[in-house]
Amino acid sequence: MPPAFAASTLRAARLFQALREEELDEIAAICRLETVPAGTWLFHTGDAGKCLWVIKEGAVEILIESQPPQSLAHLSRHDVFGELSVLEPNRRSAGARVTEDSQLLRIDYEDFAALREASSPAAHKFVRELTKVVCERIRDVNERISQVAAQPRPDEDKRPEQRRAMIKELLTKLWSSGESHG
Repeated sequence: MPPAFAASTLRAARLFQALREEELDEIAAICRLETVPAGTWLFHTGDAGKCLWVIKEGAVEILIESQPPQSLAHLSRHDVFGELSVLEPNRRSAGARVTEDSQLLRIDYEDFAALREASSPAAHKFVRELTKVVCERIRDVNERISQVAAQPRPDEDKRPEQRRAMIKELLTKLWSSGESHG
């Protein structure tokens, strides 16, 4: 895939908007375009995180794989998810399923790590922007947890399903703040 093609998709994603043209080109050069049919699972809870994804076209749902599954976010064009995996290839905390035939840009951990190792300004700027997004999410979730904590204890006046709904709301907020999802 030509880097210019990937760069135009990256440019539209919030996480990459602070990068200059030549920095976008550098990251675009390590992108892979994948066409994925609806219904495909990109990863499951507990899978090793090996890449981030940017939606060029289509839609993806982020789910907690419980019984029944709990939807955390519905992502579409230019949304980013799995981004923490390019920093630390740890276990996925949720699953991702393609809900419409999609075209996705994929950036693998190894390729991004090589950019970081080479002291690429593009990689460092991306990490800085990702840090901002993660900090926003943490602050927002902390605020919401404080609000829930200030309410009467859930086991005193709420049924378990209400407590689960409050927790799900917090998790959904964590996944839905900003345009990127990790």
